[in-house]
Amino acid sequence: YVDMAVQFIQLHYAYPITVAEMADRTGLNRSYLCKIFKRSTGVSPQEYLLSFRINRAKCLLRETDLPIAEVAYSCGFKDFPHFSTQFKKREGMSPGQFRRAQNGI
Repeated sequence: YVDMAVQFIQLHYAYPITVAEMADRTGLNRSYLCKIFKRSTGVSPQEYLLSFRINRAKCLLRETDLPIAEVAYSCGFKDFPHFSTQFKKREGMSPGQFRRAQNGI
């Protein structure tokens, strides 16, 4: 079930997905999915989704010249300020700083 939820995240991270949708896809109720997901991965499904989105954004920031706002939206973030806040919280720098550091600027 956890593998099914992870695969769902990997295929749909760019869209506004919820834990309830993940549970529907696996045929489990939401609370049970959260319990077994955390037991298996060490994080909640929501945290896994957020980390997956941030990691995908890091790849796009390194490998493309897309505007940072476009990177945010293409990784499933509804608004740029939320993306920037979450990115900085996890990476210790803004998306722009990350891109400059990756490009040696």
